[in-house]
Amino acid sequence: MAVSTSYDNIGFAITVNSAKPIIEELMEKGYIPDKPRIGISYYIVNAEAAKLNNVEAGIYVMDISDDCNVAKTELKVGDIITEMNGKAVTDTDVVTEIMSGLKAGDSMTCKVYRPSQKEGAKLEDGEYFEIEFKLRALYSTRVYFGSSLRATKCWAIRNAPCSLTTLTNM
Repeated sequence: MAVSTSYDNIGFAITVNSAKPIIEELMEKGYIPDKPRIGISYYIVNAEAAKLNNVEAGIYVMDISDDCNVAKTELKVGDIITEMNGKAVTDTDVVTEIMSGLKAGDSMTCKVYRPSQKEGAKLEDGEYFEIEFKLRALYSTRVYFGSSLRATKCWAIRNAPCSLTTLTNM
């Protein structure tokens, strides 16, 4: 599947009043209580890209953090999460909406599609399965500010998609 994961000159802005309590908690505790983290980095496979590549639409898993509960499931890099807690994953806004109602320690159930590795495989050649895991609190040992961001999506601060250079997978 051909996808570009780098974008230049993309920035995310939040108000100082929103950032300050988060920064203070990270500095004091090293984590944000109740803020959930799945433990994957991903990009969205939209319907058009899915059709072109004979796969399901959803979240394409690019990396799995060893320190998260999801790493203990059968999920692998290259799998595509099609549903989270019964809701179809069609874009990053849906992921944000789903995660906004959850906290660290909550359980999550995902439907997963594993594309076939056979040459010329069709959509129906893939495998479907379900996983269940607990969400982990958002931890950080380092915080980067003002760095150049890439558009690789991951789950991090304030339920916003951000790059791997920020708060997850440190």
